[in-house]
Amino acid sequence: MLNVQNGDLDGLGILFERHHVSLSSFLKRFTNDHSLSEDLVQETFCRILHYRDTFKPSKNFRAWMFQIARNLFYSEARKPNQVATASQIKVLPDLTDATPAPQTEAESSDNIRLLHQVLDTLPSEQKELILLSRFEELPHSEIAAILQCSVGAVRVRLFRALKSLQEIYEKTSGDIAS
Repeated sequence: MLNVQNGDLDGLGILFERHHVSLSSFLKRFTNDHSLSEDLVQETFCRILHYRDTFKPSKNFRAWMFQIARNLFYSEARKPNQVATASQIKVLPDLTDATPAPQTEAESSDNIRLLHQVLDTLPSEQKELILLSRFEELPHSEIAAILQCSVGAVRVRLFRALKSLQEIYEKTSGDIAS
């Protein structure tokens, strides 16, 4: 990023190659819309180029990039008829490539479907924390930079989000079993 700041615009291509897959993956899960997520990735890198002078070398680039993407998403979500509101977003975890036994596959599929439903009931802030922490595997310090809060606040919010997820999941799976 320092090279991009110093006028080496080829460096933006290198940054794109390094980071577009993880950014795209996060946005696809967060928006549940492949086309929108790709548009947001492209716009994020356009903004990175446009605002390159505002990047501080002491900051973590990946956290800065995710923060730009997150801000873009919420800006789009506020536009009428442009994108689903954050509370309507469906979060879909990736399936593994392994081929489990048919019964295990069916149970796993049911569990994943239930997880989708439960994640949909969480407030968008809690979904976002779970996505960044568990799916994108970002460290708490990077999440704190993205959300512009302390690491301690991230830990507390994530604990509460996971607790809510667990409680709703257990209640919902118990209701289905009955």
